[in-house]
Amino acid sequence: MHWFNTVCWLFLLGTGVGLIDNPALQPLGMWWPRVMKFVFNGGANLLHAHELCGLVWAGVFLIYGLGFFRTATLPFIKEIFTFSPKTDFMWLVKKGMQMTMGDKELKKLGFEPIIPDQGFYNVGQKLFAIPALLGGFIITITGVIMMLSKQNLIDVIVVQVHPYSFCNRRPRVFRIVDSHLYGRHCKG
Repeated sequence: MHWFNTVCWLFLLGTGVGLIDNPALQPLGMWWPRVMKFVFNGGANLLHAHELCGLVWAGVFLIYGLGFFRTATLPFIKEIFTFSPKTDFMWLVKKGMQMTMGDKELKKLGFEPIIPDQGFYNVGQKLFAIPALLGGFIITITGVIMMLSKQNLIDVIVVQVHPYSFCNRRPRVFRIVDSHLYGRHCKG
């Protein structure tokens, strides 16, 4: 699963960045979208390849997660959401100090260089796994919504916030736009 995830994410990153046509938002410059569109013989094929890879990635993880729910998925979720404030906090402090200053400096400060016992995952891995898991869900859900809305299979309601809403004490302006109805403003 790790290598499958790696290959999919690299492909999705490359194709996703290749789909950004706005020079102000393009992190690599406009040469990257041109290269990607050339490789995939156009923007439509690039988008289809990106969507297909995203669906395969999400589908394989869904099948794996459900197929191994009791033996892998549930224990993983329980493990990453289980924290021991005393040992996990000490692990973070000691490991950070140990990695930056070394064992000698740790002893000078009155700490034993022995790192507290951790479960299968240390607290650093847990703190990475939680946003990775939640981010994966969010990326999958938003990707499916964008795919279905592009195919006119669902209506997507987008809430836009006026740029001046949160600064200079200007009035907050919210408007709801129904993208399926070509940007007509909804009342409500």
